[in-house]
Amino acid sequence: MGSRDCLLTDTKSRQGERTRYFSRQLINADDLTQDQIYHREKRRLHNRLLHGWGIVCGLEVKVNPISGASLNVTICPGYALSPQGDEIYVPADVQFDLGQCIAGQDAPCHSPCAPVISGAVDPAKDFYVAIKYAECLSHPVRVSPVGCGCDDTACEYSRIRDGFEVTCLDSLPDSHGEAFQISDALCSIVNATKVVTCPMCPKSPWVVLAQVHVKGAAIETLSVDPRHVLLTTAMMQAHLSAKCVEEQ
Repeated sequence: MGSRDCLLTDTKSRQGERTRYFSRQLINADDLTQDQIYHREKRRLHNRLLHGWGIVCGLEVKVNPISGASLNVTICPGYALSPQGDEIYVPADVQFDLGQCIAGQDAPCHSPCAPVISGAVDPAKDFYVAIKYAECLSHPVRVSPVGCGCDDTACEYSRIRDGFEVTCLDSLPDSHGEAFQISDALCSIVNATKVVTCPMCPKSPWVVLAQVHVKGAAIETLSVDPRHVLLTTAMMQAHLSAKCVEEQ
């Protein structure tokens, strides 16, 4: 089984393809977009298979009741990798009223630019605050009319901005139930089997930030147990260096 077979874990997977340029070539939007797709998919694959997924830093959830929103929380700035390999970056504090989730204000149609999307959860049970990567269209510009028309009011968005969405979930997503499985000891893999199974790509894009238990009109507990932390190379190097110094 080749490496490509290992990575074909769903029907959407395909071999990467980028544009080949040549002299006198007519370049259109599809050609340029294909290059973006190629490099984005390569980066996602690199993140997912080499680094894994989880919260790299920050994204702490703090209880922050405010006037008219006793179940309000603050999500602190931070960075995470999604189960699909997308980068989730939160540059500033995000206010999230969990009361909207409990009230069942779930909007089936919402703007992808909105950072907070209310889910519908049962307040009698524990639920989860989660985040995922999202894209937002921005920078609208006027577009020349097609043909000889006189309408000059048409607009197109000229940018795609990286963003995120925060919501409430009533259960843990499938990504949190799947671990990178290594059946044998690491030394056995290195010395004997020489084979590591490629992990499946989880279907759910959500990264859980906290587990919430509500009592009455207040947050009783805010647990970080479900959080999936991703250890960086810098953290592991610092840990190993400190251990080596202790053993001297």
